[in-house]
Amino acid sequence: MIFSFNDIEFAFLLILEVSLFLLGLKRRDAVLDGKYTGIDLPMSTALKGIACILILMGHFVTHRELAVDTTRFSRLIQYTTANIALAIFMYFSGYGLSLKKVSGGGVSSIWIKRLKKVYLPLLFTSIIAMVIYSILPVASEDGDVLKLPKDIFYLHNFETDYLTILIPHLLGWKDWYVFCIMFFYSLFYFSLSVTRNNPENQTWVLWLFLLGYYVFAYFYFGPPEAHWYRYCWAFFCGHVHAKMVKSGRINKWDAIMFAVLFASIFIEGLDMQLSYLIALAIIIICARLNRKFLMQSKSLAMLGGISYFFYLSHVRIVFATFTTYNLYSVLLWVVAAIIVSLILKRMYEAIIAVLHF
Repeated sequence: MIFSFNDIEFAFLLILEVSLFLLGLKRRDAVLDGKYTGIDLPMSTALKGIACILILMGHFVTHRELAVDTTRFSRLIQYTTANIALAIFMYFSGYGLSLKKVSGGGVSSIWIKRLKKVYLPLLFTSIIAMVIYSILPVASEDGDVLKLPKDIFYLHNFETDYLTILIPHLLGWKDWYVFCIMFFYSLFYFSLSVTRNNPENQTWVLWLFLLGYYVFAYFYFGPPEAHWYRYCWAFFCGHVHAKMVKSGRINKWDAIMFAVLFASIFIEGLDMQLSYLIALAIIIICARLNRKFLMQSKSLAMLGGISYFFYLSHVRIVFATFTTYNLYSVLLWVVAAIIVSLILKRMYEAIIAVLHF
């Protein structure tokens, strides 16, 4: 197969994202002074909106590759888009965290609040997913071809032995991205706490923590689980960039430390190397554009605002539901994921407001 209907959908989505981004750019009324400003909130929100669609596109092919013959273009989408998006998300995690000032309550209380902000949406989405699984038609236990969650089978054919699987999944276990982010956040706040009296040393300490974690995870998890360690460079890149924004200059040693972590991409395959270089290029280009342009795309702002719930639900809920009913349109998946994410976000925010959590 040379070309498929899904390839047309992929091409349309890529063109649409680029168009929305370019149309959303508005030249600044006044030229910025010499101070370096990095990437502002509207631009970062837009990039997150673009990234969440890229993740869905890559995961669509990954979850469908055993059921259909994939084309070269589909394989290109599979091996690049999700990896580019994840690197961008990891970068913004380090960037946003490092821009914030620690004030009131101390490091430990801010750390706990940050972990709750990351984990509770995962818990909420996992609970909703389990409810939906109990309603969906029964799936076969081995469903490897469709890659449906086995939780559907376990819920419909319940036995007490299945609790050892269902309970961890209910709590969001094995969502490597969320737990990786939480661990990186913990390393960040630990480095901040250790260097509280000498904040200029935090970057060194954070680098040592990330480097130590990378070495440990590399040997502990191994290449099959490389996603647990391969994004250390992206998180640290965000931290160094934020530090550059605050100081107005780049520190030579910060650049060297980043280069050491970034060099880890060269033990990855060519597809990963290409993806990460593209992600870094996107970050640099957007930082440059942001000096002359403001981002005012309402569509991308909306997508960026729901990007986390989009990530949490696009496989757990949308993939499981659409695959059960043999719906394999990427565009339909995107629309459904947007609707589901908007609903989940509003439900979650309403519950948090009531519980004052």
